[in-house]
Amino acid sequence: PVVGVYAMGTGVLSLFDVDGGLAQSPASTAGGSQAPSPAFAGAAEADGRVVFAPHGAPHVGVFDVVSGDFQTVPIVSSSTALFNGAAGVGDKVAFAPFDGEGIGFF
Repeated sequence: PVVGVYAMGTGVLSLFDVDGGLAQSPASTAGGSQAPSPAFAGAAEADGRVVFAPHGAPHVGVFDVVSGDFQTVPIVSSSTALFNGAAGVGDKVAFAPFDGEGIGFF
């Protein structure tokens, strides 16, 4: 998987390979079958980094736009579809609940 960064001033799109974390995760459907669920659903900028809201992944994704580094931060949850959306303000990101028990903050 890749993360794309578009530079508004130059019109250049840069693609960064990221290992792990962005793959789809299995999730149950209403019929009981396994269907792919996105690892992340939503992203927001905070403090110069792009923070990905975990949906099917057991971690938050963090992408540093300057260095191109991608890291994951583990979380603990019993939900298979935790959050669906993110909003950043300053150095904080709030995750909108999907099947999670509340709003998440990073």
